[in-house]
Amino acid sequence: MKNSVNAFLAAMFLLTSQAWSATWEDSLPLQSPEAKAQAFLKVRAMIPSIADGAVRYEFDPLELLNSQLVIEGLTKNDALYQELKKNHAELLEFKVYDAAAETVDKSSAWQAAVSQAEQFTKSAGLTSSQALLGEIQKTLASPLLGKSQGIVVGLSQLLPGPLKKEFFAMSLEKKTEVLQQHLPAEVVSQGFAANRLGWSDTEISKNEIISRLQQAVGLEQNFAKLLVAHYSLQSETSPKEYLQKMPQDLPNKKILEQVFTANVAKIIPAEKPMATSGDPVLVMCEASPLIAMFRGFAGNDCSTQCSFPFVHSPNEYTFIVYDAKGLVKGYIQGTKVLVDGSPVFYLHTIAGPRISSKDTLRIMKAIIQEAKGMGFNDVLLPAMDKIDGLVNFMPVRDAIKHVYVDNKKALNYADSSLRRKFKDTFKLYKNYDDAISNPFGYEIDRHKLSVNILVVRDVAPGLDSLDSRVDKNSLVGILLQMGKKYQKNKSMIEALANHEGISAKQISELIFQAKNVEHLPSRHLAFRMQQKLAEAGFNFAEGHFEKNISLIALGLLESPDVQQNQDLAKKVLFNLLEQREIDAVLKFLNKSPRMLTDSKLAQEVLKTLYNDVHEAEFMDSNILPEVLKRNPGAVLKDAHVLAALSQAPKAKIILDKFIMDNPAWSQVVPASVKGVVLQARTSQDYLLNRYLRLLQAAQTDLEYDDRMRELTKEAEALKLGPALMGKPLWSALIWALYRPRQPMS
Repeated sequence: MKNSVNAFLAAMFLLTSQAWSATWEDSLPLQSPEAKAQAFLKVRAMIPSIADGAVRYEFDPLELLNSQLVIEGLTKNDALYQELKKNHAELLEFKVYDAAAETVDKSSAWQAAVSQAEQFTKSAGLTSSQALLGEIQKTLASPLLGKSQGIVVGLSQLLPGPLKKEFFAMSLEKKTEVLQQHLPAEVVSQGFAANRLGWSDTEISKNEIISRLQQAVGLEQNFAKLLVAHYSLQSETSPKEYLQKMPQDLPNKKILEQVFTANVAKIIPAEKPMATSGDPVLVMCEASPLIAMFRGFAGNDCSTQCSFPFVHSPNEYTFIVYDAKGLVKGYIQGTKVLVDGSPVFYLHTIAGPRISSKDTLRIMKAIIQEAKGMGFNDVLLPAMDKIDGLVNFMPVRDAIKHVYVDNKKALNYADSSLRRKFKDTFKLYKNYDDAISNPFGYEIDRHKLSVNILVVRDVAPGLDSLDSRVDKNSLVGILLQMGKKYQKNKSMIEALANHEGISAKQISELIFQAKNVEHLPSRHLAFRMQQKLAEAGFNFAEGHFEKNISLIALGLLESPDVQQNQDLAKKVLFNLLEQREIDAVLKFLNKSPRMLTDSKLAQEVLKTLYNDVHEAEFMDSNILPEVLKRNPGAVLKDAHVLAALSQAPKAKIILDKFIMDNPAWSQVVPASVKGVVLQARTSQDYLLNRYLRLLQAAQTDLEYDDRMRELTKEAEALKLGPALMGKPLWSALIWALYRPRQPMS
C-alpha cells in the first residue's frame, strides 16, 4: 500500500528518530527558491510569527536565507570555526517545571530498582563491574538505543485528534493497541536511511514497526537496569562523578548520559525539588543557527536586523522559549566566554513581551542549574549600563537588575576573530551584543532567585524533523501578511507561491485587492477576494470572509460602511488589535477619536500600544492623552491597562501629568497597581507636589494667600485636608520657602 500518508509517516518516523542526534550545525539546502520556501516554512514551525516579523521589521526572510549561504562559505574552511564547533555538537532542550522544595525519601524506590536490576543482570551472568561495563558498551553500539522517543514522535503524527498528545503518556501496551488500530498496513521507507533502525526493506509492515518500537523501549529499559546495577557497585559516587568517570571512548556517550539522567539519577536518594504540576511552565528549545537568525521575530527585538550572523559562532547558544501550550514567549541567548581561562556562560539577552519577571528568574535559575552539564563553570550577566540596550522589556530588566551583583569579571571571547569576520562581511556596525561593547560580565545573586524549579534536560529536534506543511488558510494568511510590505518581501512571496504551485501574478493581484484601494463596501470586498482566491486555486466556502475578517481587516478600514458604522468599525479594530496592527488602528482612530469613548476599545488599544516597552518609548502617539481627555476611567480604573502603561516611560509621564492636573482621579487607581502607576507616591504626595508648583508660581502675597485657601479647600473636599495640613509647620514651611519677597521701597 503506497500512498502519500504512508510516505509521510515514514518521513516523520525516520526523521524524528534522528532528532536524538540533531547537531548544532544543522542546516538545509538553500540553493533554489523552492528550497528557501521550504526552509521558511520550517523556521515558521519553531517561530510562527516569522511573517509578522518580516513585515514589522521590514526585513526580507529571503535575504536572510541568502546570508546563510554566504556564512556557510565563510566558515567552511575557517580553522577556528571547525575547532570550536567540536564543543557544541548537539542541540539541547530544557523543560522547566515549577516545584516545591521538599526532601523526598527515595530509598525504597532505589532499593526496588536495584533489586530488579540485579535479577536481570544475574540472569544474564553479569555479576562484576567489569562485565556490566562491557555490556553497557555493547548496548551503546546498538542502532536502536535512544530511538524510542523519536519513533513515538514520528508515529504520533498520524494519529487522529487528541490521540496525538495522549499517545506520549500511554504505556507500551496501550501504544501497541492504538497503533494496531490506526497505523496503515505498510509504510514506505524509500528515500530514508532505514538501515539506521536495523532494516533494509523498502516496505515495512505495521507489525515490523510495532516490533521495532517494542525492541527500542525494551532495550532502553534493560540499559537503565544495567546502569542501575553498575552504579550500585560504585562506592560513594555521586551521579555527576559517575558520569565523569565513565570511559571517554564509549560510543554514543551522550545517550548514556540521557538515559542515566532520565531513568537512574532521578531515583537515587537525594534532596531534590519535586514538580508541582504535570506540564512544564517553560520549554527552552535550542535553535540551530538557521533558526536562530530569526530570533528577533520570536522576541520582538532588533537582533535579526542588527546582529543576525553572530549566532553562527559555535560559542553562541540561542533558545526559543515556549509556554505550557507551546506558544512562543520569546528567546534567550548566551555566549561561551573565558574568565581566567575557565568557560563561562555569558547570558546577555532574554527577550519577549510574554516573558514575565518570574519567567526571567526561572530562566536564569535553569541555566545556572544546567551550566555544568553544558560545560560551563559559571553564569554571568551584562553590565548594568548595557542591560537596557540588550533587554527591551521592563519585567525582564527588573528581574535581571534584582539579582545583579556589581562584581565584574573580564570576558575573553575565544571566537572574536570569527565575530569580526561576520561583522565586516555584513557591515554590521550597530549592535548591542558585540564583543567589543561587552568586555565584562557580572555575577548573579543566587539567593535572590526566589523560584523553585525542576529542569528536565533533553535533546532538541533537528531541522529535518520540523514540519514544513501548511494548510490553505495559513498559506493565504502568510502571503497576505507579507504582502503588507510587498516590495520588500516580493521575492519570498513568489518563492512561497511557486512552492505551493500558485501563480505569483495571481498572488500579487490578491494582495493588491486585500488593500481595498478602490474603497469597496465590506461585502463587495469579501466577494471580490473570494473571486480572486478561486482564480488562484483556493476554494474557500461561500461567505468565508464575512465570517473570518482577519485576512481582509486592513482593507475593511477603507470600506465606507465600516467608516460610517461604529459597531462594524469596532469589530474590525478589535480584530486588527489581535493581529498587533497597531499603526493601522491608530491611523483610523486619529480620524475618528469619538470611538475612544468606548471603554473596552480604548483599553485594548492602550494595552496593545504599550505592550512592548521598547516600541512605546519611541512611539509619538497622542492616543493616551486623547483617551484621558475623553474617557479617563477607561485607563485609571483598569489595573491591567495601568500595568501595561506603567512599563513605558512616555506613558508614565503622560499619566503623571494628568493626575497632577486632576488629583481627584488618583483616588480611583486600583490598589494593586497604585504603587507602580503613581511611581510609589501616595495621593497626598501628588497633591503636595501640585500645591508646591502652584504656590511657587504666585506673583504676590495676595495671589499666594488666595491659592493657599483654594488648595486647602480642595484637599479638604478630597478628605485629605487633615493629613496634609496637620503636618507640623507645613504652612509655615511653605511660606518660608516659597513666599515671594516684596520689592524694597
